[in-house]
Amino acid sequence: MQDRISNHPNRWVLTPVTGETDTYDFTRADDPTQTGTPLNKATFLPDATVTNIETVTGASGVSLPCDALDAIVNALDTMGLTRNAKISYGTWTGTGSGASRSFTFNWTPYIVIATKTNYAFSGGDSANSGADSFMWLNGQTSTGPRTFTLSGTKLTWKYTNSAYQQRENLNESGVAYSIIGVCLK
Repeated sequence: MQDRISNHPNRWVLTPVTGETDTYDFTRADDPTQTGTPLNKATFLPDATVTNIETVTGASGVSLPCDALDAIVNALDTMGLTRNAKISYGTWTGTGSGASRSFTFNWTPYIVIATKTNYAFSGGDSANSGADSFMWLNGQTSTGPRTFTLSGTKLTWKYTNSAYQQRENLNESGVAYSIIGVCLK
């Protein structure tokens, strides 16, 4: 989500409503440089997300974000995962270095997915070596030219083909990346 950035915050135009006393229409006049993300149902809980949550969890009547979170927590609790699953996540901006990249999680991860922040991960087999993303499972040391080392809670990865190191190490200069690690123990 993005905030609204205005040159003139809280500036409004009041236009009298014809035929009504002391009644006005408000129109923003803040001259925004960034309009920001709209605050509406489509932003907070799109219909497709509601359908997915209800289908996967078996819940019904999901209409608010708190309903969605409750449905997910209840489904995870039914599977016994709320007591065992731990999630650690983070973001970084690439520096342009071709060297290896690493991320330290709060717990020893079992599954890790890393990708460009605005990139749709295409899934695939574990440790997917597709451009700009990967999925890793605990215990894997390599997939093709990408190698992995887990030391405690720190996962390090390195792509050895020098022609693509910045992209494949998820370290292109100025590019935003996201990572999530799940511990099931």
